[in-house]
Amino acid sequence: CCGSFLCLLAFLRSVKGFLILCTQLHGSLRIRCGEGLLVIGILLFAVNLRISESLLKHRRIQGSVWGTFRAFVPILRHRRFMYYVLTQAFGMGVFFTYIASSPFILQQHYGLSPIGYSVCFATNAAGIIVGSWLAGRFRRGSNALSAGLWGLVGSGILYATTLLCGLPFGFLESTLFLLMVAIGMILPTSTALALDIEREHSGSASAVI
Repeated sequence: CCGSFLCLLAFLRSVKGFLILCTQLHGSLRIRCGEGLLVIGILLFAVNLRISESLLKHRRIQGSVWGTFRAFVPILRHRRFMYYVLTQAFGMGVFFTYIASSPFILQQHYGLSPIGYSVCFATNAAGIIVGSWLAGRFRRGSNALSAGLWGLVGSGILYATTLLCGLPFGFLESTLFLLMVAIGMILPTSTALALDIEREHSGSASAVI
């Protein structure tokens, strides 16, 4: 069950990476992707209004809204679950650090043009797709997560070494691509593993993540 869920998350992460790639390849594609996501969001909201609650009444949580926050207490005390949550947070932290710092490093330090930066960013987004695809190839999600974490550490060291030593742009882009591959492996696997061990509180666990 966890394996199929991991494949689903890997597929969704691949789609997200593909959309990021599209937005960077051409400005007009950015608008179209944005409009497409807006239309999909509206359609999903409209369909959701027509769907009734599927959970049986005797299995629904009774009480006030504030009482539902009590379900977070055992989840937050679950060390293994929180390990996956912190792994997810660390991976997202690295990802957003890359997004925030890449314009300064690539354009100001290495002198890339706006078009060159867009191509570079799109190439790295393809790395997320590759990483998500690789994560789905593992039989066990824990093995995929371990591979992603080791890849993240290794590519991070190479990335820092490239900047400190002032190596050519080709080395930098190679390390960034490997970094994004590792991120693409970490994010879906950590989510799938975390939700798998908290199936009884899957809704609250998802909210924590």
